Formats: sequence, C-alpha cells, structure tokens
Amino acid sequence: MILNKRVDGYHFVVVDDESISLSVTSYLLESMGAQVSDFSCPFQALDYCKKWHCDVDIVITDIVMPSMSGIALASQLSLLSPALSLIALSGNELIADQRALKEAGFLGMLAKPLSPQHLVSLITTAD
Repeated sequence: MILNKRVDGYHFVVVDDESISLSVTSYLLESMGAQVSDFSCPFQALDYCKKWHCDVDIVITDIVMPSMSGIALASQLSLLSPALSLIALSGNELIADQRALKEAGFLGMLAKPLSPQHLVSLITTAD
C-alpha cells in the first residue's frame, strides 16, 4: 500500500488519453483499495457511466484530450448524476481555467505528474 488512506468500496472512473498517466493514477487508487475502471477514450467512459453511474463514486478526468475535453465530459456526467464527484487532471495548470473547472462541477485539479498526497487530499474532500 502506497498511502495510509484507504478507499475500499469506492468505485473510480479514470479518464486520460495518456496511457502512462492513466496507468499510474489507476495503480495509486487500486493500491489504496479502490475499484477502478479506466478509459483512454472519454466517449467510452461516458458510455460506461451512462450504464453504471449509480455505482460510480468519483470520476478523475484529464482536461485536454483530443476527442472530448474533460470539461465537456464533466458536463455530460453532471446531467447523468449531479451528485457525482469530479476531479480534473492536467499536465499544464496554466491551461486549466480554475473558474471553468468550478463551473463544470470539479472539486479540484490534480497536476501531472500526479502527487499521491494531493490525490488523497481531493478524495477526502469528495467523501
């Protein structure tokens, strides 16, 4: 276990078009006891959430992706489940407009490379 924080019983959906970032984020969450469904395509993540949204607790999504932005994904997910917790992930904090993220319903943003401590902090906020 990498971190002392446990998230047993939580189901995360992680969306990132960068395979290394997707793998690292998923691994960190799984090492903390979470169930993780990960997707490199936001459309696949959206389809999954449409089918299983009642079972998803938190979505962590990259903001800048080629086929659909994380903000557009968050808007669609908020229509499905307004209470769904959303966390943004970005390789460039300057690209991510903090006001736009808040308006889209994000609890906060994780910067790449991912900090396990910041991840735990945002998960705790989502609890």
